[in-house]
Amino acid sequence: MKLPRLAVFVLVVFALALTQASAQSVDAFFGLNWVKATAPTSGTSFGYPTDTIGNGVFPSVGGDIIFFHGMGIGGEVAWRGKTGTFQGYTFRPIFYDFNLIDQPFSLPRLVPELQAGIGGESLRFYTGQYNCSYTSCTNYVSSNHFLFHLGAGVKFYATSHIFVRPEAHVYFVRNNSDFADGVIKRFGVAIGYTFSATNP
Repeated sequence: MKLPRLAVFVLVVFALALTQASAQSVDAFFGLNWVKATAPTSGTSFGYPTDTIGNGVFPSVGGDIIFFHGMGIGGEVAWRGKTGTFQGYTFRPIFYDFNLIDQPFSLPRLVPELQAGIGGESLRFYTGQYNCSYTSCTNYVSSNHFLFHLGAGVKFYATSHIFVRPEAHVYFVRNNSDFADGVIKRFGVAIGYTFSATNP
């Protein structure tokens, strides 16, 4: 997927912060999610059955770095595991985000987390035909949209390193004209590992 220029800028800032900061902790995680979005206004579009962005399980992967009094940065990608149907094509939505993270306080074995950031929605429509360039071949076309992201979760540590995090996210997708609504909610549970000298 092609990242917007602003997302690339955020990645560069992220990398520069890593070179300047001494991390308090680094997390890597994998999650399973459910996405809620407004259903299409009609069950069909141009005579074809139309699906919603939601439906099905959305795996996710991500990581974060906390480097200053519970403040840090992170990123995550979530995608629909099973393709849906849109105007006769199969499609798969992919969401990615880059965030500022705040862990306002921590208790033994429990750490709340707030996220706010930017990212993108990539809708991949599979055409059944391959288009090749000098470097690769693809069988889809993408419709990409900028988004704002808010998220919250609570990490429960089963050990000093392994945690389970129930979480909720809201995406505010700009110009999401392919579907009925630009507000998309994601709820899930992530399992992760904290690399840190000081754990809960």
